[in-house]
Amino acid sequence: MHRLIGTALCLTMLGCANGSGGTGPIVSGNGPVATSLRLLPQVDTIKTLGTTTRFAPIVTDQYGATMSGVTVEWSSSAPATAPVSGSLGLVTGRMAGEADINAQVGSLSATAHIVVLDR
Repeated sequence: MHRLIGTALCLTMLGCANGSGGTGPIVSGNGPVATSLRLLPQVDTIKTLGTTTRFAPIVTDQYGATMSGVTVEWSSSAPATAPVSGSLGLVTGRMAGEADINAQVGSLSATAHIVVLDR
């Protein structure tokens, strides 16, 4: 009986201290969860056709911490004008015009705008 009470007390203490001796938040067994997504910059301009720029996804978890290594799915509203390639958010100006660049992480999404000039 004493062993059972001691084990329960130990588990309770570990849970209250997040297992680290501190008083931080208790994290579920699943760990951080992406709760916010935004793109930087929100607006960009490509001044010369064939030039590439990058949109950086900023993903934060339920505690406001920036997450890294998160898989982002990219798309462009006008792929003939400004296609987005790969998983890095690289956008190349192919023809003059404008496009919205969309990023998605799970159910979260964010949009940035690109203007492509032909100079």
